[in-house]
Amino acid sequence: LLTIHQKLSCTNEASSESIASSPKRDTMSNFLPDSSCYELLTIIGRGFEDLMVVNLARYKPSGEYVTVRRVNLEACTNEMVTFLQGELHVSKLFNHPNIVPYKATFIADNELWVVTSFMAYGSAKDLICTHFMDGMSELAIAYILQGVLKALDYIHHMGYVHSQPYPDFRRWEGVPLWPAK
Repeated sequence: LLTIHQKLSCTNEASSESIASSPKRDTMSNFLPDSSCYELLTIIGRGFEDLMVVNLARYKPSGEYVTVRRVNLEACTNEMVTFLQGELHVSKLFNHPNIVPYKATFIADNELWVVTSFMAYGSAKDLICTHFMDGMSELAIAYILQGVLKALDYIHHMGYVHSQPYPDFRRWEGVPLWPAK
């Protein structure tokens, strides 16, 4: 387990330094990598073979609402840790308006914490189920798909392929897209 933490921490620190120094991603430098700075309010989702809990949280220094994904590292296999490490590294490289950036990533109490902006309206599926039970107009669908396709095009131009663009536009149940490999 210590090896898993060291492996993720080393990658995270190196990536954070290079990304934090970039003006495009300076949002990461504004959020402290300290679990005591976040008040976990409620569970809004689960995923990653039930090893991840997604919380609505409040960042105490600013009062801003954020999403915190907490992955139980003790229950992860080596393959899962390698996957997470790759996801974190690649995702930090992306800078696109249709991809939710990380505000902070760190390890606390045997958990990987990934902090992102809280997307108040949820996923496209959440919007459809809540506000468009009878369906959406073609124009609205085209607008949503245009954003998804722009993000996928950007990822492809960066040399990466998103392995599974889910029909509900989410990487894990209950939360907006977490950019993938």
